[in-house]
Amino acid sequence: MGSQRCEALSHVFLVSLQGQGHVNPLLRLRKLLASKGLLVTFSTSKTVGKQMRKASNIIDEPTLVGDGMIRFKFFEDGWGEDDSRRGDLDVYVPQLERVGKEVLPRMLKVHEDAGQPVSCLINNPFIPWVSDVADELGIPSATLWSVYLEDEDKKDAT
Repeated sequence: MGSQRCEALSHVFLVSLQGQGHVNPLLRLRKLLASKGLLVTFSTSKTVGKQMRKASNIIDEPTLVGDGMIRFKFFEDGWGEDDSRRGDLDVYVPQLERVGKEVLPRMLKVHEDAGQPVSCLINNPFIPWVSDVADELGIPSATLWSVYLEDEDKKDAT
């Protein structure tokens, strides 16, 4: 869908650690930002991307949301598809950082070369290296801290 339209929008790039508690808040933010007129790219490992494709109708083309657009770009984490080490965050997070610090700048360069430079990077707190990459490239960045508050109406009255 319209690469010219994408080129005209400010571009926010979200990078998420695997895991529902990390992915879902950034997916909600992605939709909100796009509805306000931004091009939003959501990125995480291809392993998670494969699971997301199975669970929903993710397509490779940008999708219109409000006045903006959303799309997905997944990256290799350097391990085979069935590697059980992903379940151990003490092992996986350093691996993701090693690979991500190489892969993410290349991904951002592809967008810049396509006329869609990234204006801001947003990440989860468990992958702070994304902010380091942003700093090295001179791109503003932010870390999304998700806080879940109990709804006052749903508290037990005891």
